Amino acid sequence: MRNVKVHPFLIKDDHLIINSLFFRKYKIQEIDKVVFRSVKTNYRMGGYSGTMRIDLKNGKSNRTSMYSARMTLVSESDTKVIAYIRELQKQLKEAGIESEFVN
Repeated sequence: MRNVKVHPFLIKDDHLIINSLFFRKYKIQEIDKVVFRSVKTNYRMGGYSGTMRIDLKNGKSNRTSMYSARMTLVSESDTKVIAYIRELQKQLKEAGIESEFVN
C-alpha cells in the first residue's frame, strides 16, 4: 500500500476530470491554468500535501483540492510533494493545459 500513487486528476475526451470527493469535469479549452501548492499538513510529523486549483478563462475558480503523492501512513516531505507536482505539471502540459507552482 505504501507505493500506491493517488492521481488527483484524469485527462480524457478533451476534459480534465478531478478525482476527489467533489467530482468535477472541465473542458480543457475552458481552463486558463491549474495552480499547485505544497502545504504543511501534519505539523507534528512535518508532513506535506499538495493542493490544486483550476482557474477558468471566464474568471472563475474551483474549490481547492488537497491530495497526497502516495497512499501512505508516513508523512510526505516537501521535496517529494514538489517532485510529484512537477510530474503532474508535465502531464498537464502534454494535454495543452497551463499550470504554475506557487508557495
